[in-house]
Amino acid sequence: DDVDASIVIDEEGMLYVSVEYERYLERAQNLGQLIKLDPYADGDDRYLWGMYSLTDPPAKGGMWATPA
Repeated sequence: DDVDASIVIDEEGMLYVSVEYERYLERAQNLGQLIKLDPYADGDDRYLWGMYSLTDPPAKGGMWATPA
């Protein structure tokens, strides 16, 4: 859906992104609400993994906090 929190970068340069889950878009269902990305990779290889919110419609969920 959208990102409200700061993106965290680890010592290897990997990105951790926490994502809101309120519009229940298919893309959010596929990627998850806590996502690890490799900014050095190309295309779809940038997505390393995602963890999912257990929120079901019509409740809003996901993550609004910065991952630590």
